[in-house]
Amino acid sequence: MKYTMTFLGSLLSAGLLFSCGNSPKEEKSEEKGALEKISESVGAVKNLNKMADYAKDLESRIEELKALSPVSNDVLKAVLPETLQGLKRTSLNVGDMSALNMASAKGQYKTEDSTKSVDIDIMDGAGEGAGGIVSLVFLGLSADRENITEEGYEKTTKIDGQRALVKEHTYGETKESEIQTVHDERFVVTLKGNGYSLEELMDVFKNLDLSQLE
Repeated sequence: MKYTMTFLGSLLSAGLLFSCGNSPKEEKSEEKGALEKISESVGAVKNLNKMADYAKDLESRIEELKALSPVSNDVLKAVLPETLQGLKRTSLNVGDMSALNMASAKGQYKTEDSTKSVDIDIMDGAGEGAGGIVSLVFLGLSADRENITEEGYEKTTKIDGQRALVKEHTYGETKESEIQTVHDERFVVTLKGNGYSLEELMDVFKNLDLSQLE
């Protein structure tokens, strides 16, 4: 807290010194600029404090995850059915990370004409190694951030009360979208849509039955 107050005080002092010796018009403009920078810095500090608090809460959860056994391949396969929201599953891979004592599954779904597809990736955070990976995802989702470009945007948000990262970009006539979240504070679930808007991918996500992941 002492460091934070010193940091903000330095920013305020720098803003005031920066405005000295200028004309009233310049002072007003530069004062506004300094205040905007201070506001941005305050927001950054709040984000850091929020992530620090979140990290403390994660410590106990990570220890719990380390003590758990990963779910079986059969459980993961059940979450990735042969058809989903009118899409047909064209590939399924489970157990690729079993040598590291991690449970994971990947499934790809396509439309009948194969012009659009959705890739679904699920990783169980149980076990010694996976707990650390989940913690990094947790921290990334805890920050309130947004990035907008000419092609699209990505931001952190909430979906049904859970923190999530969502993305949507347009390249020519093709849309790409992504949703990543942590289900039940344990399973990292990622959906990537090729030819799908974020709204369309959200429909697929909400029809994905994750209830067996526990």
